Amino acid sequence: MVLPASRDVLFLALKKGDKMLTIYTTNTCAYCVMVKKFLDMKKVKYEVVNLDQNPEKRQELFAKTNAMTVPIAELGGEYVIGWNVGKLNQLIANGAV
Repeated sequence: MVLPASRDVLFLALKKGDKMLTIYTTNTCAYCVMVKKFLDMKKVKYEVVNLDQNPEKRQELFAKTNAMTVPIAELGGEYVIGWNVGKLNQLIANGAV
């Protein structure tokens, strides 16, 4: 299922059960681009939320993770903060995306 996307927020929605991989980004985050390219190479579908365009999400995410940095990948309440291939692979494997 593909939902309409604005220029800054892209939704590529493929659900596995009720879990959706979400990548939280900003406009200037180079590592966010790397995470998205990595997921694209692994053919993993994901939702991108641009925190510059969604400041309320930034506050919500900080309350959950205590992290002020991006990228943050989230799947089923588990978070990977930053560019970490090993942890991303683990998140994907655990989530069976």
